[in-house]
Amino acid sequence: MKKYGFAAALLAVFCSVFAAEVGPADLVRPKKAEVKDGAMTFSVKQKNRCWVEFKLPNVKFAPAMALKFEYRLTCADPAGKLCVRMRAGKKWTFHDVQGRGEWKSVVMPFPQLHFETRGGGGRPGPGDVFDMVNFYGRTDAPADMTLELKNITFGEAPLAFLDPARTDGDLGRRPAEGSVSLANPPAFIWLEQPNAASYTLQFACDAKFTKDLREVAGLKFNAYCGSAVIPSGDWYWRVRFVTKEGRASSWCKTTKFTVSPEAEPTVMPEMADILKRIPEKHPRLYVRPEQVAEFKARFKTDLKDEYKKLVDRCEWILKQKIEPAEPNAYEGERGQPKYTASWRRAYWHATRVSTYMSELAFGWLMTGDERYLAESKRLLAGILSWDPAGTSSMRYNDEAGMPILRHLARGYTFLHDALTPEERAECIRVMTARGDETQKRLLRILYRPFDSHANRMFYFFGEAAIAFLGDIPQAKDWLYFSLLYFFTNYPVWGDEDGGWHEGPWYWRGYMTSFVDWGDVMKNILHLPPLCKPYFKNVGYFLLYSEPPGTTGFGWGDFAENFRDQHGVECMTVFAALSGNPYWQWHVEQTRKAADPKKMPHVHPYVSLLRATYPAVPAKAPTDLVPSRLFRGSGIAVLNTTLLAAADDVQIQFKCGSLRGTGSHGYESANTFLLSAYGDRLLIKSGTRDSYGSKFHRDFMWDTQSQNNIMVNGKGQRKHSYTRIGRMLEFSTTPELDRVVGEAGDCYPGQPLKRYTREILFRKPSAILVIDRLEASEPVTLDYLLHAQQKFELKDQHDIAVVRQHGACTIDLMWPEKLAVSCTDKTDPPIIDPVLFRRLKEYHLKATPEGKTTKAMFITLIRPYRTKDGAPARGKLEKTGNGFTVTVPLENGKTWTVEIPQ
Repeated sequence: MKKYGFAAALLAVFCSVFAAEVGPADLVRPKKAEVKDGAMTFSVKQKNRCWVEFKLPNVKFAPAMALKFEYRLTCADPAGKLCVRMRAGKKWTFHDVQGRGEWKSVVMPFPQLHFETRGGGGRPGPGDVFDMVNFYGRTDAPADMTLELKNITFGEAPLAFLDPARTDGDLGRRPAEGSVSLANPPAFIWLEQPNAASYTLQFACDAKFTKDLREVAGLKFNAYCGSAVIPSGDWYWRVRFVTKEGRASSWCKTTKFTVSPEAEPTVMPEMADILKRIPEKHPRLYVRPEQVAEFKARFKTDLKDEYKKLVDRCEWILKQKIEPAEPNAYEGERGQPKYTASWRRAYWHATRVSTYMSELAFGWLMTGDERYLAESKRLLAGILSWDPAGTSSMRYNDEAGMPILRHLARGYTFLHDALTPEERAECIRVMTARGDETQKRLLRILYRPFDSHANRMFYFFGEAAIAFLGDIPQAKDWLYFSLLYFFTNYPVWGDEDGGWHEGPWYWRGYMTSFVDWGDVMKNILHLPPLCKPYFKNVGYFLLYSEPPGTTGFGWGDFAENFRDQHGVECMTVFAALSGNPYWQWHVEQTRKAADPKKMPHVHPYVSLLRATYPAVPAKAPTDLVPSRLFRGSGIAVLNTTLLAAADDVQIQFKCGSLRGTGSHGYESANTFLLSAYGDRLLIKSGTRDSYGSKFHRDFMWDTQSQNNIMVNGKGQRKHSYTRIGRMLEFSTTPELDRVVGEAGDCYPGQPLKRYTREILFRKPSAILVIDRLEASEPVTLDYLLHAQQKFELKDQHDIAVVRQHGACTIDLMWPEKLAVSCTDKTDPPIIDPVLFRRLKEYHLKATPEGKTTKAMFITLIRPYRTKDGAPARGKLEKTGNGFTVTVPLENGKTWTVEIPQ
């Protein structure tokens, strides 16, 4: 490293002794360190952190400076990492370094360090002086840990491209090494570089970047999607950045990927082309200016029903006489019932006021009724009076801010020609403030997209951009960013098989908003909204996991509240735009059985536009295999039929989700659910009282709330975006389904080496769950099951769950001498008193005697119709090589399974 004059010489002296001769005066904590062969060693026993902190001399921030050191971190937790923090007054930098094991060398350029705020601090910059640095090893669970450090120096650094290993919460650079892209062109994404003014991307057919080289310079954001497809086959890519001073960084590591011959065309047109498609006049959301007269004429013919729905809705809104007061501030403490209730009141109030405003605005546009115009303007004036940085801001309550962002845009474009210059100016002022705040919130999601709300926010941001294009200078950038995120990253919770990590309730929430944005993409931007690979299979998630008549089944927060009619509008659009007859069948079956009063509300402008979409013939899924794997979400759905929940026996198994246990899809690996003949039998337990409450965090997120296994009384890693568990096998035949998952490395701090769960489903009446566990030292194990109905418990071989239409018997065949108990209590309890009185669920625990290093559980579950009575019990015999299970089936058949030990 090149040094800087006298100050650098002093620093060099400091660094020269820092590695081997640091005394107690330099150590803030801990007080002692072992020093050997130039390395300082710090150790802890069974703690989450191994912390060491040093005072620094006069180390000034400079763009060309870097911190350099070598380290070795030793701990049992595979998620263990090193964290580095530097302090300049109240400003803190931080940086995570992945990797345990042997010595590693690290260079951290100052401008590329992350930062955190404490006491009003921010990112360090020129003139700031660092006075402290600390290093700490960090694990998810307490562990023995040793951290060794040496050769800690400061000096000049080359302008390097920051290209760290993937950490929890980010996607990593994409396309990843060795990946196969099912989108053409592929999405390129990389970590935002703090000192970058622009980026240059190169991709070519050879590692030397000479064959079929493509270069794109001047990129503003850290992502790119091309405007034309590229040949299938192997490709190489790299990126670098340029500072505002014109200084170019090194290239990032060259990465090889493959474009599949079957890849879906996913072209993002050039912005100049997209802008030409947007009407100059208003309206320019959902309905184009030239369509207004056409729709008005059709109100007398084929769109009579839509006209009646529009007028009925507007007349109903007029009767509400809602006051557009600014939402109140929160009450009480976060996570408590009072706080949650006040948050919901603010959210729903902002939603109602803004929704009514935009719907009345559209009503006036299409009917000319002055009453609708007057009331819409009154509500609009109320919204414009709210402080954009106040209680409805994205920072304070983004669920209140999002509906304002989208409905202010809709109201503005529908009312545009009826607004005075002063009213337009006020709309522009407010939207500028709200849009700029949204942009700041969204900037990180290109590389770190696991912000659940931001993944809905970008739709509304795009609508705001279109409505205010030409009025707000930065609206063009807003639109580009919204489309860039869609083409490169969306949807992060979905997989190319059509699965959804967060379960049906959040699928519904995201897709309801998406199909609105899809209407805008299709009718205003003339872009195909279903062009991403995910949308090729999107409707199969509901078709398989929610056969018609299903109630409250599936994964994630609020899945227990989901009903099939909740997803009908999304499925309607997906069927219409894709022409998929199976999805249309699901729509028609759902509409036929649903109570019209309980169907989800559809905005009049959305309903009108969709009434013009082509009709799709329906086809029952009788020729589809009834079981399906959604591999990216780690969800296997095993059904006996897709035609009706009332005739179906369904198992859902979750293991190996690409999104780990993050966000609203928090279930542990190797968890399963069972429903039969329309009733939930074996469930994931709990209902969210308040997001992040003690009950939500410590019970529902925890393995103890699921049909799974606890090790030494502990569950699996919680709320991590890193993939946990592996789906090893999935197979399906008309008679037998089989799924196998591995979760041996999912229990932080536990000596578990293996936890393989195998489920065999002999349709429709016999399910074998086989668990094999191995540990490096003796452990205790607790086998858990949960139900809404009280378990009928006689002994471990005679357990039943009986509900109105469906039931099952449970035989805990092996091991013998299990201590079995059942309770309706949870730890911690629900804090919401209303929910506490309403929710009654039961929790069964079966514990083998003593501790063990190797264990096997064999469980036979017999689902049946309640009116038919319980089927015959099975039999287990121990053999020399393991076990034989014999199960009497219907029609005199027998199912025999050999289980190796």
